[in-house]
Amino acid sequence: MKRGIIALLIVIAVAAFTLYQYFYITSSADIYIEMLSTAEEQIEQNAITDAQETVEKLDHRFTLGERTMEIFLQHSDVSEIALNIAMLRRYSQTGDISEFLAVSAVAKRQLINLSNAQTPCIENIL
Repeated sequence: MKRGIIALLIVIAVAAFTLYQYFYITSSADIYIEMLSTAEEQIEQNAITDAQETVEKLDHRFTLGERTMEIFLQHSDVSEIALNIAMLRRYSQTGDISEFLAVSAVAKRQLINLSNAQTPCIENIL
């Protein structure tokens, strides 16, 4: 009986951890994508200082959540996104709109892929 209860507690703990991970990654990715979209709109409207502020907020927020994301995801994926955000920050400072938009599109795609990879489906399980 004790073994059954211990096994049940382990299953419940794993399920809780999995749900936390799913909601944390998907909600964080959605927030980062929204911030990237805002920065893109701002830079397209030549509001470069606003775009810089948005990218700095994004960088700060991503840096705070980076360690937690690395628990759940491959370190290389998180590092690539961090690198792209750093590049966005640099391009917003130099005012290079075309490079900013290109790197922003890559970062968005990476975040969308991370979010989609968390969704339970046959492709992700196999």
